[in-house]
Amino acid sequence: MDFWRERAKIAVMRTLSVSVLVFCCFLAGCGSSTAQLSPAPVPPVSLTIADDIPIGAVRMGRVQGVVCVKELFARTPSHDAALNQLKQNAVNMGASGISDVKYNTLGFTTSPYCAQSVRATAVAFRR
Repeated sequence: MDFWRERAKIAVMRTLSVSVLVFCCFLAGCGSSTAQLSPAPVPPVSLTIADDIPIGAVRMGRVQGVVCVKELFARTPSHDAALNQLKQNAVNMGASGISDVKYNTLGFTTSPYCAQSVRATAVAFRR
């Protein structure tokens, strides 16, 4: 009989320990500050945004920009911030323009460090 009481006490202590650990992790996530995955510097003026890839331009591939916030109840990042990140990434790969810009608002399942994020994707090209 004492054996089963001891086993029950151990099971309760393990459950309580895991519950406290999960609660502490939740509190640590709520207390963090707003952050971006990558800084969104001001993009250069020379980048062209077009509806379609111009005739004679070389398609370089897809490019994306993602901005996020860590807090669950924080304001969703703006499309402008994601577009600025996208423009900077396009310039970094040597593009002179982008076309077919699309935005996606993503939930906290996309990254372990983001509660909410916005992703901008486009096709990069060079003239």
